[in-house]
Amino acid sequence: MPAPEDISVDYGDVRMHAVAQGSGPPVLLVHGFAQSHRTWAANMDALARRYRVMAIDLPGFGASTKVALGSLEQFENFLAYLLESQGLTSAHVVGHSFGGLLALGLALDQPHLVRSLTVLATAGMGPTTTDFRSKMVTAQSREEIRQAVSMAFHDPVRFNDVIDRSVEVQLAYRAEAGVLALLAKLGATTDAWISAVQSRLAEIKVPMLVLWGTQDRATPAAHADRVRGLPNAEVHLFEGAGHAAQLEAADAFNVRLLAFLDAQSDRARQE
Repeated sequence: MPAPEDISVDYGDVRMHAVAQGSGPPVLLVHGFAQSHRTWAANMDALARRYRVMAIDLPGFGASTKVALGSLEQFENFLAYLLESQGLTSAHVVGHSFGGLLALGLALDQPHLVRSLTVLATAGMGPTTTDFRSKMVTAQSREEIRQAVSMAFHDPVRFNDVIDRSVEVQLAYRAEAGVLALLAKLGATTDAWISAVQSRLAEIKVPMLVLWGTQDRATPAAHADRVRGLPNAEVHLFEGAGHAAQLEAADAFNVRLLAFLDAQSDRARQE
């Protein structure tokens, strides 16, 4: 499998970083709050065997410019521009947690860009717990960051190496100028975005896969009930996984996501 390629895209004063891998129909991966493209480390290779996968560092995060965008629509426009910059008119969009909120917003406001929608433990169907959000926004010391990162796993002991690496990345990220203020600003504004998206879930018309870990301590799996019964939505729960099921149940996550993407690609070829 070829190594991921780095992509840099300038949009106004913001430079966005992404990595891309594979060939085939395009898939856009959108990470969660205070994360980066690294959150998909256990998924990229599997997806890239059949798809052109792009994992973005959202503005404010990862290797992208550290700026706190002021609205959900601004984030949506950055995602749209990334696709445009790569010569794409649409993509299968996959979002985790905060990234799922953005993906839902994109499907609502610019549905022509979204071939299908997959959301994992998305904040767009209900807010994260106060404890998790507080830790993710304010953590600065190594111990505080470890507590926040560990909350994403049902069984953190089993993923100690992954958590160790994430803690080091988070320490370096949060030491950058302006990052703590950026996290505080975004943390204070996302409730309104969540409410706006949650009230419009029935308007989403693209095929939608909703994934959740049954032991999610950050965003309760019960939030998935808000889309049960919608004709375009299917829900799948990963038993014994927490908020980061793409890591904690990586093999099962990859199988389920690929089956969904393959079904949508087959349907598109038949139309």
